[in-house]
Amino acid sequence: MNKEELKDYIISQLEEMKIEDIISIDTSKISSIADQVIIGNGRSGKHIESSIETLKINLKNEQGIESTVNGTANDGWIILDLG
Repeated sequence: MNKEELKDYIISQLEEMKIEDIISIDTSKISSIADQVIIGNGRSGKHIESSIETLKINLKNEQGIESTVNGTANDGWIILDLG
């Protein structure tokens, strides 16, 4: 799976989980730590946390991609780092 297909896969997963206001930013030319940043909003902290956990599991089971979660809904943000 190339980077564009992975971005599309993640956005599709987030849309299925009813994450709102999804935007994707190509940071490959301005950052050495991230090629792509995808941002979205959830209806509640529980919605966001369960969506991130489901995405993490789906990435591992369906794509073989390991990821790490940083932050919590109580922090006001959650990052799913794909490495």
